[in-house]
Formats: sequence, structure tokens, C-alpha cells
Amino acid sequence: MVEQLVLWRHGIAEERSAAVDDSARALTRSGRDKVKKIVPGLHQFLAPSLDWLIMASPLRRADETARLAARRLGLEVVTLAALADGDWPSVTEALLARSECEGVILVGHEPFLSEWSKLMTGLALPFKKGAAAGYQFQPAVNGCQASLRWFVQPRELIRLGEGAS
Repeated sequence: MVEQLVLWRHGIAEERSAAVDDSARALTRSGRDKVKKIVPGLHQFLAPSLDWLIMASPLRRADETARLAARRLGLEVVTLAALADGDWPSVTEALLARSECEGVILVGHEPFLSEWSKLMTGLALPFKKGAAAGYQFQPAVNGCQASLRWFVQPRELIRLGEGAS
């Protein structure tokens, strides 16, 4: 089981349309720019003592968000299909299989992120596009019970990132 978990909603994507399959919706230019500005702020919340990994939904907008962050942070991206369809039991199975000295960033979608936050902590959070929340798992508790450590909306992550540059 991982020690720390970050839930991160993908950046701003193309609008839904009948012409584009939802799974193929890409980040907009503005979405890519904002993700690049968010990553330095997000980095400030990642415990340096942990080996971090990014698990991303296979939907294009989440995958692009994860890969932009991975390039900046020097992290590996693993695709996890369960993130696309909200399959919490499969997500927790993947987390339980990881090392205790790891941190994992899950790049996913609403409403799943809010639902998972509520399952772990009892708190459903309003994840705007680009928002992130950090959780500390409780080692003595079975399953995926966690404490919320922080929750930051994208505007504040960008501001924090500007201070880090």
C-alpha cells in the first residue's frame, strides 16, 4: 500500500461534441499551458523522501496531463484503466500492490475523484480541472482509509508554482 496519494483532476480539455469520442478529447492549448504552470506548485506538496509514480486514466486528457507532469518531475506514468470508469475496487487493488515507501499521483476525472475522497476520508471535495488533493494513508487501518493533508485549487497551485520558479 502506498504511503501518500494525490488525486489530481486533468487539465482543461476540448468541449464535448458528437464529432469527437469522449476518450479522445485532448487538452486545449490553454489546458496544456495551465498544467505546465500547475506542476511546480504541485511538486511542492510531494514528499521528497518517497518514490513517486503517476497513474493516469487512459482518456487522452488525463494521459496528456500526466505526461506533461512526468516530463517536468522526472516520473514514470502507468496507465490504469480503472481511473477512466470509476472502478474504485480496482484502483484500491492497484494501490495495495504498491510499496509502502511510494507516493502515487492518480490523474483522473470527476465525479470519481470527489467520490473517492469521500470514501477515504468522508469528505467530498470540489475538484475543478487541475485541482489536487493529498492524502496520508493510515497504516493501522485495513483498506484505503486516509487523512486529507491538503487540497488546492488550480489557481493557487499556479501561484505557488510561480513562487517556486
